Amino acid sequence: MQSRRRFLSVSSAISMAALVFPKGLLARAALPSWRQASLEDLSCETFAGQLNTTFWIHAAPARSIPVKLDEVRRRPDKPLQPGQRPPGDAGNEKFSLFFSGLRRELLPQDTYTFEHETLGRFDLFIVPVGTRNPHKINYEMVFNRPRQSGTPRQQWDARGGVAGGGAGRATQEQSHHKTIG
Repeated sequence: MQSRRRFLSVSSAISMAALVFPKGLLARAALPSWRQASLEDLSCETFAGQLNTTFWIHAAPARSIPVKLDEVRRRPDKPLQPGQRPPGDAGNEKFSLFFSGLRRELLPQDTYTFEHETLGRFDLFIVPVGTRNPHKINYEMVFNRPRQSGTPRQQWDARGGVAGGGAGRATQEQSHHKTIG
């Protein structure tokens, strides 16, 4: 059981931190580690629902840069001409995210940890892209990945309960046949 003195000490420290630190900094520091998001769960629609909101890029241990999600652009498959074969990425989920930030905080292209109040933390590879505004810099992130279909449980079942898909399923079926036969 906690003593009254300890309770008052901790409560006072938390109150002082709330007064001293800006709201956003305190909220980011308090984000639980379980909020790590999987990019597989973040769709084009998920990002579109967060347009004009602030994301934080963790550029270094003590350096977080705010950027705003300005645009989510779908990249549909191009129509095929008669006799033309579909490209290898036909049917993939394709979209780009465009973020804007201050030019004085320019980041080189690289993979950074992003953090968002609703979406949690995730890693993205971003590339700075030009802008005519001398005070702003834009960043682009491109997704081109196989579409996810069904719930995570349905995807797991479709892979035979094995992470990684087809090869694991064949191995599982072969083991099952060896056990029976």
